[in-house]
Amino acid sequence: RTEKNLTFTGNILEGFEKLWARGVDVELVIIGRMDSRSTREPAILKRLKGETRLKYLGHTSDAVIRDVMRQTRATLYISSMEGFGISPYESLSAGVPVIVSQGLPSIELLPSGGRITLDTISSTAVAAAVEAILDNRYAAQLWGEAARLAIPKWDDFVRNIAAWLHELPSDS
Repeated sequence: RTEKNLTFTGNILEGFEKLWARGVDVELVIIGRMDSRSTREPAILKRLKGETRLKYLGHTSDAVIRDVMRQTRATLYISSMEGFGISPYESLSAGVPVIVSQGLPSIELLPSGGRITLDTISSTAVAAAVEAILDNRYAAQLWGEAARLAIPKWDDFVRNIAAWLHELPSDS
């Protein structure tokens, strides 16, 4: 992993910092751990110490995650490190819109809708996407799209694998 790949959370934090500096009242809840090799984030977090609209929950329970998801307008996931990108897939599966970076396999496998895709990853792009989804009409549109997406579930995957295995010719 390169240092460039370790700065995605920094772009999110700085994007929200820009919004707050302009008087945009929006909350950021961060769930999960920050990479210990990150160099940008500690300085940004120190700068934002005392910012009541920033909540860092770290690793938390499924119950807390469900509660946060029930109260959120959208999730935000920008990364090139996870591989498949399960977090935005889970968000859309729950019917919650997502702001996501381009190129994640999980998103590319799905029909369009329910998301804002960032072509470039920067604090400015994050701030613009967050500000866009603060528009109630646009947010309602994305929520409707996310709710209508046909997201394959784990059970569907297992059934498809089982059906495929039954179709294979036997070697007997």
